[in-house]
Amino acid sequence: MRIDALQVGGSTQWGSLVFMILTCDYFLIVEEVYAAAALCSDNPVLRTSLRASDVFKSFAIIMIILGLALVSAGDKLLLSILRM
Repeated sequence: MRIDALQVGGSTQWGSLVFMILTCDYFLIVEEVYAAAALCSDNPVLRTSLRASDVFKSFAIIMIILGLALVSAGDKLLLSILRM
């Protein structure tokens, strides 16, 4: 008898992650486990924390790209700020 059910697994520990990859159709890696728990729950604190984390990561990526562009253009201001 075939059910056609999907099995989703995840772990925050690297040792058990190998088992999840081998036995599940889809797997969640480290931080995705916390994000899935926040999205599935009705707890506004968890959802707000997840949103704040995403906003901070986006800001960090934008700042890294901006810094790389400035250094590539030859601007020394960023280097002098970082040396403080």
